Amino acid sequence: MNKFVFSALAATLVGATGFASETEWPELDREIEALHSTLSAQSGGPSFDGWVIPVYENVSDLDVGGFGFDSARLRAGGSNGDYGYKVEVELSSGAAVLLDAYGTFNIGSNVQGQFGQFRTPFLTSSLIDRNQTLFIGRSILGELFAGRDDGLQISGSMETVGWAVAVQNGTDGIADEYLISGRASVDLMGDGAGATNEGAFNAGEGNCLSAALAFADDGFLSDGSAFALEAYFTSGPFGASAELVDLDVSLGDATPFAATGSYMFNADYEAAIRYEDLDDSFDTNVITVGVNRYINGHDVKWQFNYSTVTSDISALEVDAFAIGLAVGI
Repeated sequence: MNKFVFSALAATLVGATGFASETEWPELDREIEALHSTLSAQSGGPSFDGWVIPVYENVSDLDVGGFGFDSARLRAGGSNGDYGYKVEVELSSGAAVLLDAYGTFNIGSNVQGQFGQFRTPFLTSSLIDRNQTLFIGRSILGELFAGRDDGLQISGSMETVGWAVAVQNGTDGIADEYLISGRASVDLMGDGAGATNEGAFNAGEGNCLSAALAFADDGFLSDGSAFALEAYFTSGPFGASAELVDLDVSLGDATPFAATGSYMFNADYEAAIRYEDLDDSFDTNVITVGVNRYINGHDVKWQFNYSTVTSDISALEVDAFAIGLAVGI
C-alpha cells in the first residue's frame, strides 16, 4: 500500500507509540559480486546478501501514482568462533539508514545472546525479512512493530519451542527506563508454519500449525504495554494466519487484528487476501488482495496488490494498486 496512506492509517491506530521505528549500477553490481566472491572464499570472511523491491503504486483517490522503491537492502555478516555479527542498511530513501547492527554470542548449545541494534521480538509479521512477505507490504501491525532499537536479547529453542526476551532503550533513549519485550512460540502440528516466510509457499508436508504469545512494555510510558497472540497454519496449497494485539491506553487503547488466507494454484502462482481491523474510533478497516508470481521462490517474485480502506473519515477511504518486483540473494 502507498506509504502515505499507511502513515495516515498508523496514526489513527496509535496516538503515541513507545516502540522504535526499515552511479553506474551495472559496474557497481559487478564490483560487489567480485568482492562477495573474494571475501566469502576467505576463512572467517564476511558474507553479503540483500534485495531490491522496486514498485509502482497508484492511489487514484489522492491523485498519487508513480515509481519508487519499497525496499533496497544490503546486509553483511560473519562469525569468529562462537561470536558473530550482522550489519544491515536500507537504501530506498537515497541515503543509507542503519537498521540492524549487532554482535551475537553463544550461551550453551541452544541459547544465544544478541547485543546491539535489532528488531523487538514481538510479532512474526515484524520479524520476517521484508522480501519474504506475502504482500508487497507488511500488515499494519507488522509494520508498527518492525522498528529497531539498541539493547540486549537472549533467545533459544528446544525441540518445538522457541523463545526470546529483550531489554532495549525504548522511548526515552539512553535514560533510565527500558522497553522490555519477549515472545514464546510453539509448533503444534507438523514442522510448524510462518517462521521464515508468509503464505503456503515452501510449506512443510501435511498440516502445519504454529502459535505464539508476546508482550512488550515501555517503562517510560504510563500504561504503555502491548500483548499479542498469533497463529500460522498451512495445509498443502492452503495458508492462513492471524494476529491480534491488545494495546494499552498510551498506545491507543485498542485491540487491532489481521487475518490472512492464501492458496497456491501451482508452484508458480499464489493468491491471497488479508483483512485488517484497526479497532479505532473511526471504524477503519483494510482489505488487501494479491497475486504472487514466483520465479525463484520469494527470492525472485512479481507481486500484484490491490487495497481498499473503509473508514468513518472520508479522507482515509482510498483504493490503492501496486506492482512490485522482489529480487534478492
